[in-house]
Amino acid sequence: MCNIVAVAKTGGISIIMNNAYRVLCAVTAGFDELRKACAPLSGVSLVECGDDDSLVDALPGADGLVIYASRYTSAVARAVQRHAPRWIHVTTSGTDAFEAMPPPPGVTMSSGGRVWSETVAEHAVAMLLALRRQLHSAVRRVEGDGWNRAAAIPALGVVNGSRVLVVGHGAIGDQVASRLLALGAEVTGLARRATRRNGVDVYPVETIDEHLPKHDSVVLCVPRTDQTLGLFDARRLALMAPGSVLVNVSRGGVVNESALVSALAAGRPAMAGIDVYEVEPLPATHPLRSLDNVILTPHVAGFGDNAVLGRVARIVHDNLCDLLAGEAPRDAFDHAHWQRPRDRAR
Repeated sequence: MCNIVAVAKTGGISIIMNNAYRVLCAVTAGFDELRKACAPLSGVSLVECGDDDSLVDALPGADGLVIYASRYTSAVARAVQRHAPRWIHVTTSGTDAFEAMPPPPGVTMSSGGRVWSETVAEHAVAMLLALRRQLHSAVRRVEGDGWNRAAAIPALGVVNGSRVLVVGHGAIGDQVASRLLALGAEVTGLARRATRRNGVDVYPVETIDEHLPKHDSVVLCVPRTDQTLGLFDARRLALMAPGSVLVNVSRGGVVNESALVSALAAGRPAMAGIDVYEVEPLPATHPLRSLDNVILTPHVAGFGDNAVLGRVARIVHDNLCDLLAGEAPRDAFDHAHWQRPRDRAR
């Protein structure tokens, strides 16, 4: 086992173990869980990097990097080009941050994003329920000494029997669909390929325009790629049914926010639940903040309790064990396509 040595933080960096295989940890939350999970591994050193500067300074000579996708900034990406570790593990579900400036060829990459599926799905469904039931509006009817049932009742809707389109029917979309089916919704999925999955008919995403007018709600669960960037622009938002609901727990940039503000005023969609944004943190003056027909959360859909962070840490441990044994990490993914020139025209 490793002896854990506590060292005072300096410049945002805290060295926890000091042995042979050196792994940098750039995570927003959950370092304690990583430390506990990896403590039994002999010859491993975990280094907590709290900001870009400490991460960039620590990269030379590092063997591994465990990182939230949001921590892979342009400064970090440039440093990785100069001092690439042998292994990068992305703890979050999206890997799109790495596409603009991918790690050099030869870097092994793995992902533990699958553990977030259930909590993201629960958040998406909670948003949809709150909007359909008009909870954000109803609570204002009892503020102070208010009791305006006459205004609250006509606005109430239901998910049971409604038609919901899940755009991006992967791991998260599948979890969203299963919860909506349990609530009595009629669910249709869109994905890269047509299939039938867990009782849901899934159509090619290219058919999105014909499906939008037929559904009462749309839940976005797609990654941010060349194909999904700006997927919901003014034209596509206008195809949504009057009075419909849009929920976005995918990535900022999938929805054109300025177009969404205008669309919400026109009632297509009538309401929106948003957890991800084009710019984060969401600017204080952003017009979405002033609307009373939206529910905004600060990119927290994946979080729930420490059990989630514990599962993230366990996946890091397991993939690190594979590497130390001279094997490919069990959650490795092929990122070779990032190295090839691509036509980014839309």
